[in-house]
Amino acid sequence: MGKVYLSNMGRFGAEDSVDSFYHRWFSDGSPNWDSVSRSSYGPAPGYVVGGPHPQYNWDACCPNSCGGSDNNNRCGMAPPSPPHHQPPMKSYTDFNTDWPVNSWEVIENSNGYQVAYIRLLSKFVN
Repeated sequence: MGKVYLSNMGRFGAEDSVDSFYHRWFSDGSPNWDSVSRSSYGPAPGYVVGGPHPQYNWDACCPNSCGGSDNNNRCGMAPPSPPHHQPPMKSYTDFNTDWPVNSWEVIENSNGYQVAYIRLLSKFVN
């Protein structure tokens, strides 16, 4: 895919870095932080996100049993594809959608990823 799995790294030379990822700080629809392409700033640079997830699916309540029509409408017509029903290495997309679409299954950052990355970076700075 040629993807840099670090957020908002365009100004540091990455041609295709993560535009948007799931995190409450950089919430979906935020005019400042949602995504690099659709908000003032996008998420902070340098967050490592999850990668392809071939088992991704929206919440089991979708599309018709999420507790009422407002919640059911949040599902959309079908799970987003990609990542749904894609080959393993193509089951990825940048998105920041909360329940019931559950983008965190694919693109949430994790201390496990981030700490390892920071540890690696520390070997290259004085």
